[in-house]
Formats: sequence, structure tokens, C-alpha cells
Amino acid sequence: MKAIGILMFDRKMPGQWIDDFAKFAAEHHAMKMYSFSVMDMKKTPEKVNGYYFRPDKNIWEKGPFFLPPALYLTGNGRSPYPVISKLNNCPALLNPPLPDRLTMYNILKTNRHIAPYLLISEPVHNNKKQFLPSTGSILFIPAYAPLLKGLFFATKEKVSSVTITTIKKEKLLQKNVPYGKFRNWLERITMQEPYLSCHIDINPVDEFPALLRSLWQKNSEAQWIERATTIVEHTTSTEMHVLPFPKWLETKPVQLQAHIQNEWNELMPLLLKVIDTIFSPVFELEFTFLITQKGAIWIVDISAQPDVPFYFREHAEIKNQYLSSVISQCLTLLNLKGEGYHDG
Repeated sequence: MKAIGILMFDRKMPGQWIDDFAKFAAEHHAMKMYSFSVMDMKKTPEKVNGYYFRPDKNIWEKGPFFLPPALYLTGNGRSPYPVISKLNNCPALLNPPLPDRLTMYNILKTNRHIAPYLLISEPVHNNKKQFLPSTGSILFIPAYAPLLKGLFFATKEKVSSVTITTIKKEKLLQKNVPYGKFRNWLERITMQEPYLSCHIDINPVDEFPALLRSLWQKNSEAQWIERATTIVEHTTSTEMHVLPFPKWLETKPVQLQAHIQNEWNELMPLLLKVIDTIFSPVFELEFTFLITQKGAIWIVDISAQPDVPFYFREHAEIKNQYLSSVISQCLTLLNLKGEGYHDG
């Protein structure tokens, strides 16, 4: 029997979208579904402790099982430790993780066509003497942590104070702190995890940029298919506002519409081609961009582990197509290797 394992960055019960995936795989493809984290793997890596789905009872049960022959890595973070090194006995990983954000930016900036869309310049520790200019803001992005949990802007409001703008529980959170306190806080968080920084000529207190989030998968002919592209706008007073990219564009002046659409049409084929060339094989990608009120598009993240719950919530119509694509890719890899599965 064919089987697929859902490998998570952290140890937790499978979420709703993985429930849906397990039911879909069992009903439409008679596939077994397993879920575990790297931390669930024993000293013998071919055997793991985790959860396996029981389609007859529609529940997950915990217990030991052999490492499934195909794995799908999920989660919207990046591990600072090589995940692949722990999976030497796994014949098929559908979506190997991309490098950390600093490595990604350093690779992409060597392409003269993509470099103009990159904001990030250098690690924070290389830039401590020159951040917080009198105009604009500094954008800070974590190298590993989930993007929206770690991203923040720092804006110099007065000589002795800084406004920190973050996204928390789908709203903007803004806090004004003394400059010295901000410096001490920044020292602490950058000791825990590397951060990247860059100057951006906006004031997020007044004009927080929109987030453009885009999900892509390859079809059976290895061609990239755009599954969903969404604009997310955050404010301090209400929850995030989500619109499909085409509908959001319609709300903009005609000239700005044309400018953003042209930039998008030129950038995406370039990005997909470069990533395919450098990181192949890649099966699916999530891109996150910032779009300013003037229509500038900046790349802030590229991940091979999409935030699937977000897209299923905002684009429920893509669920079956998305899951079918993942399973088709899994079956293709298993058929190439002639892999089956037994529980042992």
C-alpha cells in the first residue's frame, strides 16, 4: 500500500487541514497517512513515534511506525538545523526546504533582473551603527522564524524614541519605546536568532504596506501553476482585510493598476525560473511580497513550505485541486522508486 508522512517542524497533533488531507488520501487514493515531527524520530531513524490516521474511525492514533517512503514537509518556519540530514533513509521528500532567508537573498541578489526587487541588505549585527535614519523606517526580518511572527518595522519618531510596528493576531500593534530600551531589546532578540535589516522609505505608522501572498505548484508536466494570489492589508483598528489580487487591483487608479500588473507579470516568470535552476527539484512555493501605496513590489520571503491553512481558509475552492497535486507528486516519486509500505 502507498503511504505518505506529514513531517512537521514542531511536535503537535495534526491540524484541520492535515485531517482533510488524510481523509482525501484515504477516500480517493487508498493511501495511508502518518504525521510526526523530527523530534519524534528515535535513535534508529527508520522508526518514528507519531500519529497515524484511522479512516475507519476518522481519528488519529499515536504510536510507533516505520518511516513512510514519501514525506511532505509542512510548517511556515525554517529550521536552523538541516532537516534533510535526519532523513537519509527516506527515499522521497516531496518539498525539500529552501535555505534560510539570508542565504536566499544573497543568492537572488546576484541576478541583475531580480536584485531591484530585494529590500534586504545585510544582517543586523553588521548594521548597528547606521540604522534608524531620520526619514523612513528600518524593516527587520528573522532568518528562520515564521515571517509574520518575526517581521517588524522600527521608525524614529523623535530624537529619543522609536515606534515598533508588528503584526499580532492579524492586527497591527504599535508601541513607542525609548531609543535606549529599543537598542537593548534588539540586542537580545538578535542573540537568539539572526535578523536581516534594510531601510524602506515609508512610515508604517501611516502607511503599512500590503502583503501579497502567492501559492504556486507544479502540474504533472512540471509546469508552474498559480493556485492563489491574495492581498492582505493590516490596520491597528480591525482584523486583516483579505482580497484576491485581481479584485484588490481594481480598487487602484488605472495607471497604478497597470504598473503593478506589469511588474508582477515580469517578476514571477523570472523568480520561478531562477529558483528552478538553482534549487531543483522544487514542487511548490509560497511567495510573500510587500506592496507600497506607490506600487513598489519588494520580495520578503520565498518558502517551499506554504502556509496551507491560510490558503484553505481564504481560497476554499482550491483545496481538492491542491491536495490532488500533492498526492500525484507523491505517487510519481513512489512509482519511480517502486516503493510500497508496510507497518512492520
